[in-house]
Order: sequence, then C-alpha cells, then structure tokens
Amino acid sequence: MSEPPAEAAVLRAGELATGMDLARTRNDLAAGDEPELTPRRRGASGIRIVYPQSDLTLDGLRVEPSYLPGGIWEVELLARPGELARPPGGAQEGFPLALAVAVGEDGAACRRALDLLPRALLVRERCS
Repeated sequence: MSEPPAEAAVLRAGELATGMDLARTRNDLAAGDEPELTPRRRGASGIRIVYPQSDLTLDGLRVEPSYLPGGIWEVELLARPGELARPPGGAQEGFPLALAVAVGEDGAACRRALDLLPRALLVRERCS
C-alpha cells in the first residue's frame, strides 16, 4: 500500500536531512524491533504544497528544470489537465498544484528554495 503524497514527502524529507531510513524505522517499531536511530548527517529539509493564487482549470502543468532553485530535491505535480486547482479554504474542493521537498544546511536555506519554487512551475490555464 502506498502512502499519500504528503506522508511520503515527510518521510523523504526526514531521510534527506538525517540520512536515516525512516520507513524502515517505522517498520522496525511496528515489528517490535529496536530501530537504528543514529543520524548519518545533520541538515534540514522542508516541504511545501504549492497552490494557485486563484481558482483555475488546468490545461497543462510542468516543471521547467532550468528554473528550479538550488536545494529543491523533488517536485511532485498533484493537479492534472482538466482538473480544478484552487487555493485552500474555499467552499469547494480542488487540487493543489504541486508538492516539493527542499534540502539545505538549515531551515532558512530550505525556505529560500521553496519560496522560489513557483517560478519553475509552468501553468497553462484552460480558456473558457
């Protein structure tokens, strides 16, 4: 059974920051085994879910690799063409655009990379 994108991203971010296999740690704990909890490295990671500024129906969405800021480790596109993407908190359900994981020496480096990420998302809105 695969994990939801956000849960998988949290595990991946923790692994990237510490060098630990957190899914294996979770499995060891579930089996009653003693997990290895010594970090192999010390770093920071961050996750961001990217939403559009306003409601839009997608015609296309892609990542432009040449615009990706340093520190962005992975980007998962969550909305597909024909779907409604919208900011959170609306009365109707919609999709965020993407989920991204950043890695850096500290939290500030991760925030800087994640703040620049939207410029790498090329969004085409469907015309009515």
